[in-house]
Amino acid sequence: MNATRHWSGCIALLGALTLPGCAWLSPPPAPSGAVQALPASWAVAGRLGVKAAGKGSYANFDWKRQGGVDTFDITTPLGQTVARLSRDASGVRLTARGETHQADSAEQLTQSLLGWALPLDNLPYWLAGLPAPGQASAPSVDGFEQQGWRIELADFQDTPFGRRPGRVQLSRPDLELRFAMHQWH
Repeated sequence: MNATRHWSGCIALLGALTLPGCAWLSPPPAPSGAVQALPASWAVAGRLGVKAAGKGSYANFDWKRQGGVDTFDITTPLGQTVARLSRDASGVRLTARGETHQADSAEQLTQSLLGWALPLDNLPYWLAGLPAPGQASAPSVDGFEQQGWRIELADFQDTPFGRRPGRVQLSRPDLELRFAMHQWH
């Protein structure tokens, strides 16, 4: 009988030690409050950091979507617009230093003019903390992966559109984009 109680005690101890380990390996709980899809019209403002080819730069951004038109302004800390990326049914345009350039996609245009690609098609979803619909994604400990990008979400906050991450980092081997959202409206 003593041997049976000894083994029962060992099995119970082993179970007690194993269960917390399993809990530690499970994904973190979702932030309180549901993350909701974005409405047809919205705006978000914040700070953007870009690290490409070993160089880093920072700017403010103000992005508006209204009536199927995107306007993404990149501004200095004093609010002066340095560049405007706009997209509508006719294509994508980037205006900077008095010159306007046009292309079929934002990724193509920003890659050719800025040296790095802005994933404008999926970005509204990613900044909202959601995988883009209709495309495969894989969850990760702090976000998800989609279309070759690792999307890390942090500092969830209440907005007029539900819970949204306050910080989003997009990364792939050659590029890192960091967004800090100050205001959703």
